[in-house]
Amino acid sequence: MPVDTSQFNVPNERRQATREADSSRPTILIVEDEAGPREALKLILRPFYNLHSVDSAEAALHLLKEQAVDLVTLDLKLPGKQGAELLQDIKREHEHVEVVVITGYGSLKSAMDGLRYGASGYLLKPFNVTELIAIINQSLEKKRRLEVLRDSLRQFENAWRMRQDTSSAWKTLSALLEAKDPELVRHSNRVHGYVTRLADRLSLTPEERELVRIGAWLHDIGKFGVEERLFSSIIRQADREDEFAKFHSEVGARMVQSLALPPAVGEIIRHHHERYDGSGYPDGLKGDEIPYLARLVGLANAFDELSAGRSQNDQLPLEAAKEYVRRQAGILFDPSMVKQFLKDLR
Repeated sequence: MPVDTSQFNVPNERRQATREADSSRPTILIVEDEAGPREALKLILRPFYNLHSVDSAEAALHLLKEQAVDLVTLDLKLPGKQGAELLQDIKREHEHVEVVVITGYGSLKSAMDGLRYGASGYLLKPFNVTELIAIINQSLEKKRRLEVLRDSLRQFENAWRMRQDTSSAWKTLSALLEAKDPELVRHSNRVHGYVTRLADRLSLTPEERELVRIGAWLHDIGKFGVEERLFSSIIRQADREDEFAKFHSEVGARMVQSLALPPAVGEIIRHHHERYDGSGYPDGLKGDEIPYLARLVGLANAFDELSAGRSQNDQLPLEAAKEYVRRQAGILFDPSMVKQFLKDLR
């Protein structure tokens, strides 16, 4: 039976959007239940984008099933299903659609929840029109980069399915990533080198060795999906930049979720910052609760951050870094892995 959508205020918007549509412009869906702010957003955005607008979560989900949309502007206060819940539904059902939260009830918690659930940006009302346009354009640019990145990640998926060496897939991906953050690519290569040697000492199976190699290369992939500048308003107010950086492990795990890679790869990406005593993130796992391969990559990642930080001021001499890892065995790191890891460091 056809669904009556008249209650959602969709048909008129759709006819108007069809008349005004320009295929060269991105399409934005405005989700705002109050008529005043909704009309204001339409007035600001119409010169630059194709627009749809709805006043409820149900109408938004219905329209997204029928129309191609690049980005959603989302009010957190909606009738019925709240904005945060709608955000999760959008990212679960429409992974490639970016979402910018626009709210008059901003808080650090809601911003962090937005980042955790997949929001691209976060803007407080009343907003500056220039900042609104900038965040939307930056989010659309991020969307384009992520689409290229996802295509490249599928090479890992294909190589794994065909039981081929994944090194060529990493070379292609790293060439793409180097343009944005060459040091992060070098860091991933060093971590890969550490875990490859440690995997030999720990007598991993051939399949486990391949999984930990892929996980080492991809463990920080989420950093390419977290852009603090798109949450600039709330960050400036809260002065909590470090808190936002911690979300890269969750974002990275979500980025590979749709791929047919073994679950262990996603576990490495999500849990490589967990700590043996339970003090890590994102889930505060402890001891053997932390997946084994994630513990391995976590140790290699931490050692490289100590001994080869982004600047010389961040780096410890090799022996000091080794001593730190030795003292943290059983506290931050799996003690059995530390013993084997330090044997092979020169």
